[in-house]
Amino acid sequence: MLDVYSLFLDTLAAQCGIKGGESILICCSGGLDSMVLTYLMARASSELGLRLGILHVDHGIRGDASRRDAMFVKDVSMRLSIPFFLEVLNLGNNVPNLEEHARLGRYRAITRCMRDNKFRYAATGHTMDDQAETLIFRLVRGSGLRGMDGIHFKREDGI
Repeated sequence: MLDVYSLFLDTLAAQCGIKGGESILICCSGGLDSMVLTYLMARASSELGLRLGILHVDHGIRGDASRRDAMFVKDVSMRLSIPFFLEVLNLGNNVPNLEEHARLGRYRAITRCMRDNKFRYAATGHTMDDQAETLIFRLVRGSGLRGMDGIHFKREDGI
């Protein structure tokens, strides 16, 4: 049987270079992938001596549903005794290429929260569907060979 937690710890060390005592900002939308990441990181924090924070980015495009997501993530962070950070973006709905603007705004918010709160790394959760979607998007956009490798385990900026 697959031990997901052991695989997670192995991946943190081998692919991401995470050692004990690191500071990691968990980027949590409230969806399944980021919730699994949140609970795995919370479990690993005591074993590895990690300093954690949870960031939720409200893109400001889904009204009450966005606010409910933020409250859900905040409640989880309180139950896990992990500091909670909220960034609210006001993109509106009439922005051309809304998904791209939302992604860029989200990564600016992550970078700002990392800097302001002295987190060395930010962790995002992704599914295999996210990998496939990223690969197809990059190929259609014409990104060449670099785009063929999908989502990286670790970016140069620590995300």
